[in-house]
Amino acid sequence: MPFIQDTPAEQQSGLEPIAICGMGSVDSPAKFWETIRDKQSVRTPKVPKNRFNINAHYHPDLSRPGSFSATGGYFLDGNLEDFDPTFFNMTPVEAQWLDPQQRKMLEVSYECLENAGVSLDAIAGTNTAVYVASFTADYQQMSVFERDFRHNYVATGVDVGIISNRINNTFNLGGPSFTINTACSSSVYAIHNACHALRARDCDAAIAGGVNLIVIVDQHMNTAKLGVLSPTSECHTFDESADGYGRAEGAGALYLKRLSDAISEDSIRGVIRSSAANTNGRVEGMGITFPSVLGQERVLRKSYERANLDPNKTAYLECHGTGTPSGDPIEVRAVSNGMNDTRSTEKPLLLGGVKANIGHSGAASGIFAVMKAAMCTEKGQIPGVYGFKTLNLNIKDKEWNVKIVQDLMDWPTDFDVRRASVSSFGYGGTNAHVIVESIDSLCPWYEHGQPKAVAKYDYANVDRPLLVTMSAHGQKTLDRNIRAHEKVAGDYHLPDLAYTLNCRRSKLAARGYTVAVPGQEATAFSPYRFSCGSKLEKPVKIGFVLTGQGAQWPRMGYEAMQKFPEFNETIEGLDRVLRRIEPKPTWSLKEVLEEPAETSRVGEAEISQPACTAIQIAIIDLFGSWGIEPAVTVGHSSGEIAAAYTAGRISGPEAILAAYFRGYAVARAAPVGTMLAVGLGADEVADYVPEEVAEGVTVACENSPSSVTLSGNSDDIAVVKEILDETKVFNHFTWRRHPAGMVSSVMASEITSSQLSISYWCDNLRNRVLFNSAIQVLGSSEKYADVNVLLETGPHAALKGPVKQICNANGFEKSYVASLTRGADSATALLKTVGEMYNRGLDINFEYVNSMKTSAPSPTAMTYNKKCNAPRYLPDLPPYQWNYETVYWNQPRTMKELRDSKHPRHDILGRRIFGLSNNVSTWKNMLRRRDVSWFEDHTLGPDVVFPAAGHLSLAIEALLQQLDLEPENADGVEFRDIDIQKALIIPEDDDGIEVHTRLETLAGGGWYRFSVESISNDLWTVHSTGKIQKQANDAPPRRTSFPHKLNQLHQQVPGKRWYRSLRRVGFSYGSNFQTMGNVRANGRDRIAAAGVTVQTKCSSIDHES
Repeated sequence: MPFIQDTPAEQQSGLEPIAICGMGSVDSPAKFWETIRDKQSVRTPKVPKNRFNINAHYHPDLSRPGSFSATGGYFLDGNLEDFDPTFFNMTPVEAQWLDPQQRKMLEVSYECLENAGVSLDAIAGTNTAVYVASFTADYQQMSVFERDFRHNYVATGVDVGIISNRINNTFNLGGPSFTINTACSSSVYAIHNACHALRARDCDAAIAGGVNLIVIVDQHMNTAKLGVLSPTSECHTFDESADGYGRAEGAGALYLKRLSDAISEDSIRGVIRSSAANTNGRVEGMGITFPSVLGQERVLRKSYERANLDPNKTAYLECHGTGTPSGDPIEVRAVSNGMNDTRSTEKPLLLGGVKANIGHSGAASGIFAVMKAAMCTEKGQIPGVYGFKTLNLNIKDKEWNVKIVQDLMDWPTDFDVRRASVSSFGYGGTNAHVIVESIDSLCPWYEHGQPKAVAKYDYANVDRPLLVTMSAHGQKTLDRNIRAHEKVAGDYHLPDLAYTLNCRRSKLAARGYTVAVPGQEATAFSPYRFSCGSKLEKPVKIGFVLTGQGAQWPRMGYEAMQKFPEFNETIEGLDRVLRRIEPKPTWSLKEVLEEPAETSRVGEAEISQPACTAIQIAIIDLFGSWGIEPAVTVGHSSGEIAAAYTAGRISGPEAILAAYFRGYAVARAAPVGTMLAVGLGADEVADYVPEEVAEGVTVACENSPSSVTLSGNSDDIAVVKEILDETKVFNHFTWRRHPAGMVSSVMASEITSSQLSISYWCDNLRNRVLFNSAIQVLGSSEKYADVNVLLETGPHAALKGPVKQICNANGFEKSYVASLTRGADSATALLKTVGEMYNRGLDINFEYVNSMKTSAPSPTAMTYNKKCNAPRYLPDLPPYQWNYETVYWNQPRTMKELRDSKHPRHDILGRRIFGLSNNVSTWKNMLRRRDVSWFEDHTLGPDVVFPAAGHLSLAIEALLQQLDLEPENADGVEFRDIDIQKALIIPEDDDGIEVHTRLETLAGGGWYRFSVESISNDLWTVHSTGKIQKQANDAPPRRTSFPHKLNQLHQQVPGKRWYRSLRRVGFSYGSNFQTMGNVRANGRDRIAAAGVTVQTKCSSIDHES
């Protein structure tokens, strides 16, 4: 190639680089890399039985009809019908008729998006194109076996051309949609065209993929008859043992974007610098399938010229490398011609081929070649070629300045960039080439997450708990997702895990969360540590329920102050407000909240009320920054202060001042008394209050239909408590530090800002708390009918019981969630609250929830900037775990019998016609002289006549197959009523004659009627009929008596003389039929005897039936 030097970016040709943002493949890209890195092979020695029974088609002689000589290949694990239609919003009926190639492409396309960190909501409705490569149609061929009864979904289910459209439709992608068939180069053509569309602004992103699945034997047979499959079913790429390739299954996809669009927010696994495509035209003297050195060289040169790139800077080239003895040398020669014009002999071009690991997956093969090249440039490693031992003699590595990579090696350090080329060729002459480069050379600062073992960063300064969420479309799949991540969680930094799973995944219906701390990743991902739930059917609307007096406890909110800067700043800000008033408090909020239980003063009324309100304000502010906002609030007693703040009726300083002076007044003016929570309604509780204390005991709070709070002096309350204890009615004793409280629990109606006068707050302190009525008003209001979650915000879940009782009593369908719980770690508790809201379907600002910043973010700063201490995206986490428990599959019964058949084609019987009744079975064969050499040893005059014994053999072979017996397991057969009606002539032409052998079950026993027929010139001819049955295993042997002793037959005639005599009258028997020895007679009686050699093998046919 003419020497081209890379020019500065501003002087280049303007061919925009394309970023590979995501990869999807069956078993995951990470598993794919492990396979090639560790020089493993996924070859399957035998075709899996759930594809078809290879035993019914294998024969060492490839030229034998209905047979091929390769037993195995490279097959995907599991069943190809495996599919989970519910994920794709597809009905079971439609799924039943869906081509497995459509199924797998849907799965790997989603996995590709997930690998890129793109959610379904983010991709839906975008101008994203889909280019899918496919050129086999096994399922379509299956469907034609049912010609009359076709379902409505068959057309869209089996059409190969609709695969790309299916992806566009399922994920609501509005860009161009192409299904491409250029045979083995199809997927690189798909990538090439996707890059064109991106550069032309026809789309903003693209999914380029390829699929090849082996469902039935037909295409496998076609490929084998082409003579390109290895008898070992293996790709011996570059090796002297190369003798063809092993066919493979595969499905993969890449998510592509313009680099300029991707660099700001997307994961980038590699960059496509250029690509090109062409065809060979005609190779003189050769057929359409013969590769061309010139054609392959031209496409390679074109790809480098388009981007003005220097091929000398490319260290590695991923070859098409099928392992054919002539194809590999031709390709390597073309590569050398195109890449090595000026390459130093000190730096030979490194060559590899992934097909040695995973086989040749046809239309999908190029996806894996490009995926491998991208991963090599990303990781800076080049895997060795699996199985490579001795170089193909026709590959001149020294002369051509190339070197086969034998073992895993680091990227050569004497190359400025990590750049790789990928070649791909179709068997009809369609060539394509792609140039892939590491993102490092274009954006040296780019970085995505890595396992701890190789990461060049850490999060040593992160000492706070983090919320981690996961989701799936069903609970069973969610459980599998969690277990899959449990296996690898310990390998990664927790901030990276949390960011990836919280912010870069689709939010599906079945959800779960866990709270973890760095260093305990594996433990946190135990399925038992996850709290799971389901997204509510309607969008989440929240009502905040603000806890009132009495919920305080020592060190409430302490951990939240330590771990959440915004929470701490709120407390400090409220402290600053209190320090500016008169009389100044002798304590500070922060000090009170940090005091241990032994010395805590948080139970004092003057302190507890502002402390509880401060905690509520801090929670409310924190929740707001995380995306948790209420539609309505209800406060219980003193909780109305925080409720008013939450509803925007009063400011934070106003709220804390109201709480402080409320507590100040209670501490100095209220009589000493106590309160008692009772598990009875307001009317019922009167029966438990004795008349002598009735004047001193009042109902302070109507909490719910079956819960009130009594207040009064200590002695009177003690009397009531004693009575309730004796009757075992629930009651809870607490000192009178009443939690006094924008539906008002003073007025039991919605309240406006103008109504929050001084007199209202006096009423709030003095009057009965109408919490029960307030919740009923909220639940019955049309205005708040969409409120479906009640979130209690306060130091403790004190109102959990009342809220649930009110909702149950009134039929309100509202979910309850608490914030803090007495004695529990407040930081963890708040994260669990967020997790519970996420489980119910609320959109959460996870980047702020798990913020690792040392100061609170600005309320208006809603974007997330990548900084050195920010978490990184992990592209190689386990892929989505599909649920295959239910099978959705339809195939004609005829096809099922064909795929499950166990008997190979028989040389003379042929193969069974599938789909017929077992009571009347039929075998079809084309009898041709060239297939069975001994046919021509049995002639009558000029005609080759099928022997009479052959008719009996047809019946015997048919019976053995019908009874599923091997010959050695059948003691014998018995014939009756044999009638050979007309000779079966085998013509001399290549077409032969079509023969049908029919076996009909007869009533009343084990007898069958057989017939042998042929069809020629549309005329059917019956050649023989008869009856046959298998002899019972315990049947006594039959012996035929002979009236003469052999020594009485004194005349002997050589057998050859008899054959010469027969030939003179027109019967010609060749060597395969001349098995008779001397014929003995006595010259008088019509009796003769001869020795006959019974042949079990035909010397002129190898591996006969």
